[in-house]
Amino acid sequence: MVGRIDQLKAQLFQRQTFVAGGHGARRPAHGTMTLPKGITLYFYVRDTESLPNSVGQKVDKILAGGAAPAPVAVLRGGSYCWNYHLYSPRNGGYLSLASSSKADSHYITTDDSANGISLKSICETIVRACPVADLHWSACRSTEADGDVFPDTLTPTYPPGSALANLAAKAGKIA
Repeated sequence: MVGRIDQLKAQLFQRQTFVAGGHGARRPAHGTMTLPKGITLYFYVRDTESLPNSVGQKVDKILAGGAAPAPVAVLRGGSYCWNYHLYSPRNGGYLSLASSSKADSHYITTDDSANGISLKSICETIVRACPVADLHWSACRSTEADGDVFPDTLTPTYPPGSALANLAAKAGKIA
């Protein structure tokens, strides 16, 4: 019976493609997850590795009909994996995106550079909208320590009265 239901779902809901792009990482507190049935997840770097811009930009172009590079791992529904988090692209050399969620609703990204969005949450959202989908992870698979904070997520401090403090105050960057 379950097999027949899956066949009907496939007929009713055509497989859709999504790309999750930004900075990706896992922390010990994130744990693992089970990939929901119906989702196929594509990774383009190994666990602990950073995604080069040249690869990420090719992955980002999938939604516009571009050919994806060869994935290093493909996971199907029911597989266990790390519950990576997707963060906004960070300053200092992280992925420079070639797509935008404003241009394509199937491009998933976030403005959150501190907490990010969990892979589990991304998959659950996709499954509610489309039970059969491919998800391309156009992000790093870095490892970070719980509680890591990155310089671009903090408010900078400058010596009072310095030129940088005055400029930052004018730009509304500091009080």
